[in-house]
Amino acid sequence: MSIVVPLIFAGLTAYETQQIKSWYYEGDMEDATHKRSIFGAFLLYGSFVTMFVWLMQLFGVARE
Repeated sequence: MSIVVPLIFAGLTAYETQQIKSWYYEGDMEDATHKRSIFGAFLLYGSFVTMFVWLMQLFGVARE
């Protein structure tokens, strides 16, 4: 399980990056683009943190 979750989140991060890129190219108003960029940053942040935590668990770097 510890190896599967980082792989899933790596794929999810790649998907989210492509989704954010497509939002940028849609060319909405400046306000909508600004809100989407903040939302996209939160999406990527959540994926990176989850992937980092699971990688730490995989390599045995845990607080005991």
